[in-house]
Amino acid sequence: MKLVKKLGFGLAATSLSLSLATGAFAFDENNTSSFTSEENNTSIIPLEYGYDPKSTPATGYGTLNANNWTTGATGGLETWVTSNTDNAYLTAGYTIQDRNGKNLASYQTSSARGNKHHTAAYNPSSSAYVIHGTHGVQGGSTYAAKALYTTVYTGN
Repeated sequence: MKLVKKLGFGLAATSLSLSLATGAFAFDENNTSSFTSEENNTSIIPLEYGYDPKSTPATGYGTLNANNWTTGATGGLETWVTSNTDNAYLTAGYTIQDRNGKNLASYQTSSARGNKHHTAAYNPSSSAYVIHGTHGVQGGSTYAAKALYTTVYTGN
């Protein structure tokens, strides 16, 4: 079962990566997204999901990168650094909330020490409205911890 989940998450992440390589996401004032083709600069697919990539310099780790994405029915978090010679561990966590701010689910996971990439998958219920992600690098022997926060809306 774990292999099926990992394959499903990997395929979804690959599909999203391929989509991002051929176009761009845009968000309006209501945080509704659309996909724009680079070839003709027109919105070709309205999206009912969110995508929130972030990055920040992290002393000793190069750049801390974070991504939170959802299609409404599934989604995932990614945390990665460009270097991890400090033997720190990476974290990825989420809290899923409904429109009233009620917590529906939450989860936190950590990588093994020294990893440079860590992921977590989620499957929000139909009443989910927003997914808040936490991403970090911590526990190294020399450098300070660093964190990023992401938010995506499900379209529900």
